[in-house]
Amino acid sequence: MNLDVITNIKKTRIWVLIIISVLIAGYIKFKSIYSIPVPIWSTKAFILFLEILVVVLVVDVIIIIAFNYIRKNVLYLKHKSEEAEELLNETKFLSEKLEKQTNFLKDKLNEITTLNKIIYEINQTFELERVLKIILESICSYLKYDRAVIFLFDKEKDCLVPSIGYNVEKSELENLVLFLSDKESVVVKSFIKNIPVIIKKLSDKELKMPYFKDIKEDNTLICVPLQTKDKNVGLLLADTSISKRKLAEKDLRSISNFAIQTSLAICNAQLFETERLFKEKLQQEVNLAVKKLQEAQKQLIQSEKLAALGEMAAVVTHEVRNPLSTIYMSAQVLNKTITQDNEAKKYINYIISETERLNKVVTDILSFSRKPQLVLTKTNINNLIEELVSFLEISDFIKYDIKCFRNYDDQIPEFLLDKDQIKQTLLNIIQNACHFMENRPIRKLIIETKKENSNCVIKISDTGIGIPPENTKKIFEPFFTTKTKGTGLGLSISKNIIEAHGGKIAVESVLGEGTTFIITLPIKIEVNFQ
Repeated sequence: MNLDVITNIKKTRIWVLIIISVLIAGYIKFKSIYSIPVPIWSTKAFILFLEILVVVLVVDVIIIIAFNYIRKNVLYLKHKSEEAEELLNETKFLSEKLEKQTNFLKDKLNEITTLNKIIYEINQTFELERVLKIILESICSYLKYDRAVIFLFDKEKDCLVPSIGYNVEKSELENLVLFLSDKESVVVKSFIKNIPVIIKKLSDKELKMPYFKDIKEDNTLICVPLQTKDKNVGLLLADTSISKRKLAEKDLRSISNFAIQTSLAICNAQLFETERLFKEKLQQEVNLAVKKLQEAQKQLIQSEKLAALGEMAAVVTHEVRNPLSTIYMSAQVLNKTITQDNEAKKYINYIISETERLNKVVTDILSFSRKPQLVLTKTNINNLIEELVSFLEISDFIKYDIKCFRNYDDQIPEFLLDKDQIKQTLLNIIQNACHFMENRPIRKLIIETKKENSNCVIKISDTGIGIPPENTKKIFEPFFTTKTKGTGLGLSISKNIIEAHGGKIAVESVLGEGTTFIITLPIKIEVNFQ
């Protein structure tokens, strides 16, 4: 519109010049063609004056008309200029508003992009510790915080327990437990009210905690509760204590949006952890049940084998014992009738010793094939062991040059047991120990008794050659032996006797150092052990 006005003014100026030129030219031409008689009373000067006056009047009229038109267009131009200026100001205002909206949308886009990056990284794993670590690293990396700590809510203890920290010493975390009973704590108040806040001033108690001591500037610590719709998850603390950056509403909004996803991620990780632990526990129980079932099957098969073997052994030994007794008695009679200088005396002694050995084998087999029949009497176990040691001190200990050390627990009361069979068990273990300490540089035997709860524990330790690991579980099996002479039934019979008392027998051995047998007997015998 402004250009149209300027164009009109230029056109008016041209037309004014053209009209004036035409009028002057016409007047001159008219004068030259028509010679108008000059009045007598006028002079040439007066006529020239009149001509100039007419020309001036005409020109003035034309100029007035032209300038009225120009003035009208100038006023119109000024009005349009004012409108244009108002429009320009409005455009500038809208431009500034648009720029603010653009910056706001950019900030929102950055927040959403950052949140998506964090959520993506969190969703890469369901392990609780890993999730917490990713959360803290993401907060400090994307949201520009110097340090951060995640607390998990312990419902039983009613407190917030620091779980993991970023750029925070472990010792600082250990002393950072926050109890909900501390009503003066600004952090606890934020958690209870479920309101994220930028903390300006901490309580006196909080200021004494190592973590909070490093926060020396106001508006550098932010506290965000981590809660879902129906569960208190924990709390997030983050600060800018190193960079000294002042936190604003924008920071509070960003980390609050992030806290919602953090709470859900932690809940999911906790559920996954619970499920994983449940599966592991269930798998352990299943494996244990399978193992027990396999052991029970083995024991059942072994029991059936042993039962069949026992029945057969009982029949065989019964058939062998009678003629064996006859041979032994006959050899005794011959031994008495033959003089010492007779050469047959040596062979008769062979018959007697081998018959005695064979009779012991038959006795062991019969003892193994029968269930131990207990004759229970109240016995002092320390006195029983001392009697046995006194006997061995004049026999096996002298033979093998054994030094025996005893350590008795006087707190063990008298309790019901089969005195003879327990003595047989202890004798068998001690004699085995003496045998395996033969030719050892140190031959030492230690016997200990101890009261543990309602049990009496007997430990017999030697400094023998030890038992190879592959044989540890086999030594209680029937007919297993590493001796050149022996039936391999001694420890099996001992195990049956101990178990008939409701006790247990175990072995610990280090190859080349020695072996320890541990016998556990209940001080109060159960009714079904008879």
